[in-house]
Amino acid sequence: MRFPGLLIFCFLASACSYFVGEHRSSSERAPEPNSPSNEAPALNSNKRPLTLPTPSTLAGGRLNEKAVVLPEPIYPKAARAAKIGGTVVVQVLVDTNGKVAAASASEGHLLLRSAAETAARRAEFSPVYLGGEPKKVAGVLSYEFTPR
Repeated sequence: MRFPGLLIFCFLASACSYFVGEHRSSSERAPEPNSPSNEAPALNSNKRPLTLPTPSTLAGGRLNEKAVVLPEPIYPKAARAAKIGGTVVVQVLVDTNGKVAAASASEGHLLLRSAAETAARRAEFSPVYLGGEPKKVAGVLSYEFTPR
């Protein structure tokens, strides 16, 4: 046989059409996609321009440089004694007043995360406005712990 791939394709095409509903009689078939009975209602029929909603939370990226107040974390005694250091990344949500509403460490040593989260919750930012409306901002704060 010269074209086995073609036979397999034809078999699959006929099997697919059966499962899609092509085997039904014309009275049982669903209406064609472009038939008048299947048209969607006209959107924006009054010809006013559509206004898209602005997102309620903006992505701010790294927020260390944008902070008005950025308190230093208190180095945990256990981490200092064990000479544990490194960077802790804290994901923050800043509310419309510039206060940190939520803080959660996503990277860094476990002994350092709590101190970084506490410092992040005390950070303050200038409110962000978009289109005259105050917006929440999601971003990250990075804290560096250096053992001495």
